Amino acid sequence: MDSLTIKPPPPIFVRGVEDFSEATSGQNNNLPSPSAAPDTNNSMSSFLQEFKALINPPIALLTKSAAWSSNSHTHHPLNQTSVPSDIRILIADKRRARALFQRNRLPSLKHNYNKLSNLLKKMLAKYKASVLENFLTNLSPNDGSLWRATKRTYKLSSQNIPIKKSDGSFVCTDLDKAE
Repeated sequence: MDSLTIKPPPPIFVRGVEDFSEATSGQNNNLPSPSAAPDTNNSMSSFLQEFKALINPPIALLTKSAAWSSNSHTHHPLNQTSVPSDIRILIADKRRARALFQRNRLPSLKHNYNKLSNLLKKMLAKYKASVLENFLTNLSPNDGSLWRATKRTYKLSSQNIPIKKSDGSFVCTDLDKAE
């Protein structure tokens, strides 16, 4: 039985969409030739004008592509934090085990999935506890971090809990809320 080979996508050298027609729009395929006129000053200025017209569009394109490549276009989710590689590997293993269990529904695969899931929960709890401990030990009144953390806790607002009647149903009207 032949195995499938997956080819990687070709490398991308240019970011974004480049308009090459913009770069070639002002070009003439034939290079400017020096005129036979003895006036070298006039012919030199016309040669320079033609040369500038020939060179400027590709330079503009190169400048644009250099600007694109100098900017980093990585989009990170707002609340994403870096997780150690062992936890990332465990997450991938757990997802793989879940997919395998969902395909085959074997009890041994379910046991493996549950084992990985519980191990991941324990490792994440330890990691979160160490991150919190590190955060709390690094608070200092000198650099303002203590004040920022205190301010953040005071900004948290409590949820509006719905009012219930004595029979357990929720209050809907303003008259019932006033009672």
